Amino acid sequence: MTSDGIYREKIKYWEAKLWDLLKPIDMKSLVIMSWALEAIRSDRAEAAGRYLDFPEPVEDHKIIGRYYIPPWSVDALLNEKLTMGDRGKSEKLLNLKVWRAVAKLMNTYSGLDNVDGQIDAEPDGIIAAMPRLFWPQYDWQLGFNNVTRLGRAWFVYGNSAGKLAFEEKYGIELEVFLKVSFFIYGAVVFNPAVSLKALEGVGLIRDDIIKTINIIGAPFDRQVQYAIDIRSDNIPRSFKRSILKERPVCIDGKIYSERLYIPSRDMLLKRISDGLYYDIVHNPDARRASGEYFEKLCFKLLKHYSGKSDSVSEEKDTSYGKSADLFWMNDRETSGVIVECKIRRLPHRVLTSPNPWKECQDDFDDVVKGVVQIWRTHHALFKDSTDKIVGLVWQYESWTLMGNSFIRRLFSMANTKADNLRIPESSRIPVALVGHPDFETCLRLYDRETIIKGIELSMDDEFHGFMLHTIIEKFSEKKEHREGFDYSEVASESIGWWNDKLE
Repeated sequence: MTSDGIYREKIKYWEAKLWDLLKPIDMKSLVIMSWALEAIRSDRAEAAGRYLDFPEPVEDHKIIGRYYIPPWSVDALLNEKLTMGDRGKSEKLLNLKVWRAVAKLMNTYSGLDNVDGQIDAEPDGIIAAMPRLFWPQYDWQLGFNNVTRLGRAWFVYGNSAGKLAFEEKYGIELEVFLKVSFFIYGAVVFNPAVSLKALEGVGLIRDDIIKTINIIGAPFDRQVQYAIDIRSDNIPRSFKRSILKERPVCIDGKIYSERLYIPSRDMLLKRISDGLYYDIVHNPDARRASGEYFEKLCFKLLKHYSGKSDSVSEEKDTSYGKSADLFWMNDRETSGVIVECKIRRLPHRVLTSPNPWKECQDDFDDVVKGVVQIWRTHHALFKDSTDKIVGLVWQYESWTLMGNSFIRRLFSMANTKADNLRIPESSRIPVALVGHPDFETCLRLYDRETIIKGIELSMDDEFHGFMLHTIIEKFSEKKEHREGFDYSEVASESIGWWNDKLE
């Protein structure tokens, strides 16, 4: 038997073991297990204890703890159940209220995932494929700080163009959809399910509830078919799309008077915040407006965190047209940071490709354009400056937490474009490629001069792919701990009921 044949036999072995355990378990039991595991990790252990007997202490269930079960593995297991079909034979039913049974089920899935994960990666292409190893945990790495995530997304996507695109697509106002979704999110803090009757009891209208759950949920049987449809790609199971990220509300039964089960409040929060992008991206006006509003948000953050001697300004006219988006300078505007804002999201095909540079090279061009725009702005406005000026591509999502080789290739492409535009080497200043949460952390903790030094260091091979605040931590002990930006303010600018909700 060839090595490939042996490899596939191992996959079949682990698949059979998993199917034997999963087959007799109903989907609702798995959803409750998922909710309970998340409740333990989220300091709601008392609520979780009603659905799962778990070993103490609770700290051992957090990340790096000895009982830690990654949320992305739980999500993958639920998707595996949805796409099983009529396969495998059951011997006995696991009691998912017992920790030993949960651990056995998750360990069996891990065994399958470990042998399946590199199925389409070429032997000499492991380095190229490494970025996608982070794909299953990507959403969780971004964090789920409630008001921050909601405020950012609602401001960026809840503008007038986004609201119009959403209503045209789904037949419900965006603000109404978010209100219903947010009440569902709040209703499942201590229990994994909520009834329509309970939602109507807080003043929500039944028709609005049904329209909302038709967008972000479905009965279990429809979830099954949709999962099969979207997960048919010939790639390893961990890298397939997740039905539960797209539809995080599961309806128990076909009648809408039944209960709504939520496997993950974190996934529901993502769906009604950053996930709004996928509701409006089809509309060019809404897509363009989201970029403009992201620039406005970045400007607000720079103004909020900047020091008394700082100057923050927006794009300027130059000899070649409009400059980069923002300028964070000293009061004389001779030294500082040239900022280009990028709203573009990371597509699934990039994160899951075994060789994204070979298959998805065009997807990286937007990042390259951001670097070149900064260099072009420097040449047009600061070419005679002798003060310290650096650049920053401020990304809604971090495209570039992908390691050294990716950063080198991006800057190689940028330098080729700069050559064609005849931008001199003297204007090719250091540029950091930074995701929004990372840069906001830097703004909250460090002053402009410290951040400039961090941006310069980000160009060194040693730090390619590092988050900017991690680089700064290596040389700076001085932390400002400024007051955080009030995201509820920008949330209320887009979603009128938000302030009423807080009162």
